[in-house]
Amino acid sequence: MNTVTPSRPDHRPTSGEPGLLRQVFDKVVVEQVRAGRLRSKGLPPGVQPLVTITLVLYGVLAAVVITGGWVRRLFAVDSSAFGLPAELVGPAIAMTTVLVAILITAGMHAPWLLRAAGILSALLLWIAVWAATDPLTCVAAAIGLLVIIGFQVLRRSQAFVWWEYAVNLAVVGAVTVTSVVIALRPALLAGQTDPSLLITSVVLATVVFAIPFTISSGAAVTELAFSTSTWLVELFGRRYSRRTQLWLIVAVAVISWSVVLWRFSRSPLPLLPLTLNLLVTAVALACTAALWLAMDRYFDDRSRVAGLRVDNDTDVADLAASFRPLAIYVGIALSLPVSLNVIWSAMERGIAQLLAQAGVAVTPQDLATRLSRLAGLDDALSLTSDLLGAAIGTVAAVAAFRRGRRGAAELAAVIGFFCLLRFLSGLGMPFLDFDLNTLCAVMLIICTVVGLRWALQHRLTTNRLHALGVAMLLSAAVTGREILADPIGWLLGSTTGALIVFGLLWNLLTGADHANGDSPAFPRAGRTLAVVGYLTTAMLVAAFDSLAVTFAIDLDSFVELGAGVLGTALLLTGLWAVLDAGTRDAATVEARRFAPIGAPDPWLDHAATPSPGGGQAWSPGRGEQGSGITPGTRPDQPRNGPPPQWRP
Repeated sequence: MNTVTPSRPDHRPTSGEPGLLRQVFDKVVVEQVRAGRLRSKGLPPGVQPLVTITLVLYGVLAAVVITGGWVRRLFAVDSSAFGLPAELVGPAIAMTTVLVAILITAGMHAPWLLRAAGILSALLLWIAVWAATDPLTCVAAAIGLLVIIGFQVLRRSQAFVWWEYAVNLAVVGAVTVTSVVIALRPALLAGQTDPSLLITSVVLATVVFAIPFTISSGAAVTELAFSTSTWLVELFGRRYSRRTQLWLIVAVAVISWSVVLWRFSRSPLPLLPLTLNLLVTAVALACTAALWLAMDRYFDDRSRVAGLRVDNDTDVADLAASFRPLAIYVGIALSLPVSLNVIWSAMERGIAQLLAQAGVAVTPQDLATRLSRLAGLDDALSLTSDLLGAAIGTVAAVAAFRRGRRGAAELAAVIGFFCLLRFLSGLGMPFLDFDLNTLCAVMLIICTVVGLRWALQHRLTTNRLHALGVAMLLSAAVTGREILADPIGWLLGSTTGALIVFGLLWNLLTGADHANGDSPAFPRAGRTLAVVGYLTTAMLVAAFDSLAVTFAIDLDSFVELGAGVLGTALLLTGLWAVLDAGTRDAATVEARRFAPIGAPDPWLDHAATPSPGGGQAWSPGRGEQGSGITPGTRPDQPRNGPPPQWRP
């Protein structure tokens, strides 16, 4: 079982203590921002101005996403392909050029994958604006590519200097302007080129780097709902009596059941398909529970055999921290086939233009069409995405498992399982594509049965009451995500745009902590420029998607993918974690969470010794008895050194 510290005795707020909502906001937002924000102190010279320029562009694009519907009305749009006015050609090319130069500069001081991504971004941009009918544009693109590669070779072992960006911007800008002036401008003036098609082609040059962040943005609201549920119940329980807590849980259950039953009553499906859907969903959830439980018990057994205290990440408050990097990695896997499709299409289109000049007629096709014909499946690309997501989830689970990171391993395994369900559903297996209402109903049934069992057995202790409250709120959050997103979407004119802006802003404010590090293989300058560059690139794609009447790529599907796969996996992992903690009558949130690291906390001066009746007996001591752990120290972090490396 997971070793967590039992809750402290009931605490009543004093006159100088912040209110409940203020405390929840501090835990959910303020502390996350403090820990994960980008820091300017210690940045290498020349990086700060580039970061400032990029973040200003980020803010402008976010404002465009928010006001996209109103901005679109300011321009007269004709019958162009995507409904983008010709006035946006210049801004689209300029902003894309600036961001491509940022990505190239970041890649110069990064591992080879990011280095290749930066070079690829320039190549895709030049393919979007070149004209194979004019040899000069082809020569300019080839020379520009060679200059960028040669410059990176010359600077590969050097520290960052500000003029690296100036060189990259000059090269990218020169090649782009050459193509625009020689070929595209005359074609636009003569009416031979659709401006909206040109804008879309330019923006799509960076879409391959934006899709992973779009997927993770879809899960950001779920992450916020997850953290809010955890801390709201925990802090509420420390301020109010058990009777008040019980009434709150009953109210949440009644409201959640009312919403679910109301939605089921409006479903067009007959009773039998609804029942079958519920049963299949229950079986799927039982599989995730069995997977979670098997890994959890194996961690416990191996830690006892090895005599080690492994990382207790199944503390619910820790799951969100493990979720963020997992969301990016799985998002990259899920978007990789789509990104390859965009790259393939651009390359094949450029080659077809060159062959046309040699008298060879070739009809370019995208990778999705070719794969579907080869595999004999209608949606081979989507199936490949799901299979890759399942593979990355499994690999991440094994990696975290071998490092003794309990919560990260369990969360990655559940994410991989949901990707596998999507893959099987895409192959045609019925009822596996269950909706959120069905999932919420099954989770509520589980919580209701467990709560009634504890109540009837007179085992509804304070810890179990907290666990039940968190479980109920997590179940309600499955459908409550829509309730949270819809008002924002109504205000901004687009639910998808609202989720993307919120998710990208949340990633920038809370997920940039790794950019504050430094290493010889990945210096801080490269980390910082990569974070702001790729997030701003994602915002660029979202901005033009909000301005277009129709867009070449469906961002809504990627947002829904992040919410449906990543977000739901987080909620389910949290559900099993809190119910397991309740079964053992342990706290859902560790004691170390209630004091800043290194700060004294009076109630932490007493070690918790669980009594047979519910874990409320307290004896003098400091930290956890016999463990040598001081307040603010992780259970796997000894005083005199780093945590032991644990392998199964």
